[in-house]
Amino acid sequence: MNRLHSVCLRIVLASFAVILLGGAFPLKDSAKVIMLPNEKVATEVAKLLLEQCYGESVRRFYPLQARLTNKGIWVVRGTLPESMLGGVPEIQIRKRDCRVVRISHGK
Repeated sequence: MNRLHSVCLRIVLASFAVILLGGAFPLKDSAKVIMLPNEKVATEVAKLLLEQCYGESVRRFYPLQARLTNKGIWVVRGTLPESMLGGVPEIQIRKRDCRVVRISHGK
């Protein structure tokens, strides 16, 4: 991912989080703001990013399942339909700053 793309993605994600959180945190506490505070927010951000990468076809792997690692990384994975063989999309997003650590699709 080139630098410009990374910067644009961070701006979009930060804007999304601010809108979603509704300004719940005052600016003076900005160091304490958690960008992906819960599973619901992490899953919604993951949906946006996965659809951007893989297109609408990624929706067949919904619902997405999210878990938070002890290192503060949200790991969001698709669900494989019963009648299907193969892998699922997975995205890893750092909780505190929405940085995408990894995007992949298993085979």
